[in-house]
Amino acid sequence: MSLRIELKKLLDRRLGRPLLAALTRGRHPAAAAPPTQPRSILVIKLWGFGNLAMVLPCADALRRRFPDARIDLLTLASNATFARSADVFHEVLTFDPGGTIGVALRLSRLSRQLREREYDLVVDFEQFLTTSAILVALARPRFAVGFETPGQHRHLAYDLAVPYREDRHMSRIFQGLVAAVGADVQGPAPLRVPRCVDAAARVDALLRAWPIGARPLVVLHAGSGDHFEGRRWPLDHFARLADDLVRERNAFVVLTGGRSERTLVTELSRKIGAPHRSVAGLFSILDLIEFLARADLVVSNDTAPVHLASALGRRVIGLYGPNQPRLYGPLSQGSRAFYLGLGCSPCITNSNAKTSLCRVPLCMRAISPALVASAALAALDEPVAAGIHAP
Repeated sequence: MSLRIELKKLLDRRLGRPLLAALTRGRHPAAAAPPTQPRSILVIKLWGFGNLAMVLPCADALRRRFPDARIDLLTLASNATFARSADVFHEVLTFDPGGTIGVALRLSRLSRQLREREYDLVVDFEQFLTTSAILVALARPRFAVGFETPGQHRHLAYDLAVPYREDRHMSRIFQGLVAAVGADVQGPAPLRVPRCVDAAARVDALLRAWPIGARPLVVLHAGSGDHFEGRRWPLDHFARLADDLVRERNAFVVLTGGRSERTLVTELSRKIGAPHRSVAGLFSILDLIEFLARADLVVSNDTAPVHLASALGRRVIGLYGPNQPRLYGPLSQGSRAFYLGLGCSPCITNSNAKTSLCRVPLCMRAISPALVASAALAALDEPVAAGIHAP
């Protein structure tokens, strides 16, 4: 678990909620309905490539519903390349939380920028962070919609607060926000990712240099980014899976991971006896998307590659324990999620700011590598079926 991320979440709860209460004291939600012809719309989604993959179809729906409106996105600076490549937003505004010192000044500058733009409509897709609700309150849009998450007090910033619910996939929960302002979201796919011709050329050149031939390309993603480390399937399990796939199907196994996960992936690489490759720390997000698009199978912990590969229609095996696949599982045809549903699961939810004190993730350790290998071998024997769906 990233202590830096957990500290920011703690500050968001301890300082953000009193600040939000002060900013919204005496404020009453607008009696009017959402604007029918907004000139300018701001979409807010700060954290996560996987979440952005679910938000993009919602932005597409807003574009179809309000074709004359300017639609901007506010996200983290680390997501800017992904978001700008999606070709749906007029402008991508960024927030860099940086260190905890100076965050108030950065919020002040950003809120002033938002006020100057005089947005007619703000759609806030954050599920639990008070920071985004504070920005909404400071931006003073004509109308704002966001989630009412139990215990978070974020609804105070919105004119229309949509009750947050956990009985369906997160992509559908997000679509409920734009449905609340009149955007039809039934037609588009529940996930979308940007594609890049230059990144595709780089990935294809790499693949041509490897002796893959007709062998199935299998991607293993053993990290969890900055998320709770309890989401990670044991490295020994990943290693056994890799060896099984090479032995049984002559798979060409490639390990992926971000720059911060290179040490983790190196450790995994040492545990694998069969030939394999590692690209940990080598890919940009657009390179990773193009690489996943060429995979025959992706096996990943509950983190971004599940959603990126799913959006590309690839077969995915997702590994879950602290979180629920009902909310964040893969959606592509032929994909599968492993989740044992132990009595302690799930321990991270949007209601508790996805924070867990668990140090012995039995829910992940108990997922049998033999069971996952059996599912992976069966998946490799089936043709890839295009398309994705969400319950």
